[in-house]
Amino acid sequence: LELSEERAALARAFIARSPYAARIELLQGDAGELLTELTGKYDFVFIDAAKGQYVDYFEKIQPLLTEDAAIVADNVLFRGYVMGTEKAPRRYRTIVKRLRQYIELTSHAAGYTTEIFARGDGLAVSRRHAVHPEDER
Repeated sequence: LELSEERAALARAFIARSPYAARIELLQGDAGELLTELTGKYDFVFIDAAKGQYVDYFEKIQPLLTEDAAIVADNVLFRGYVMGTEKAPRRYRTIVKRLRQYIELTSHAAGYTTEIFARGDGLAVSRRHAVHPEDER
């Protein structure tokens, strides 16, 4: 899903060169809206969008995921403020608060393991594992 026409065109060019082009579908529009219209099952989701929406996107994609799906969220450490000791400037506090909520959610969500990679602006890789009734005893 891509909001920007320019970025969608660039993505289409790269997808066309991929040996997996036939398996990739690019939808252009607002992810918050498009996520509610999707059907089918997905085994990989990459989130790189409005940082304050990560929790909403995570919740909306749950019914669409395969049992062993992976979710990768970009820029989760947002300039070092999310897990750093430095206090975020006022204009970033809501973003930082919501990214912390995202990390907390994915780190404790049943059936998931999440690893945070601190390189650059941070990457959260969440792997979904099938939860079987016998696992919950």
